[in-house]
Amino acid sequence: QNSPLVYHYGHNAPGFNHVLYKVLVSRLADVVRERMKANRKSDVSGVVINTCGWVQAEGYEQIKHIAQAFEVDVIIVLDQERVYNSLVKEMPAFVKTVLQPKSG
Repeated sequence: QNSPLVYHYGHNAPGFNHVLYKVLVSRLADVVRERMKANRKSDVSGVVINTCGWVQAEGYEQIKHIAQAFEVDVIIVLDQERVYNSLVKEMPAFVKTVLQPKSG
């Protein structure tokens, strides 16, 4: 069993230092990929990535970077049709993008 993986970003929002945030996301994605290769159950079960609600300008670029760094194949967009339409256009063809309305 591996110990928990923790990176300290030093801020409470990704916009304070977006360069450092991207570096940490990329490193996290690399380590997660290596750990999944070493554990068959983890590898076939996948990973759920919950991003913050920052979806404009640099926040949108961060979402795209996270998707690319983790090599995602499904993106679920909650109740943000503009973000959904942009991601459908900009993500590679193998990435399935789904628009999910908020419940309630």
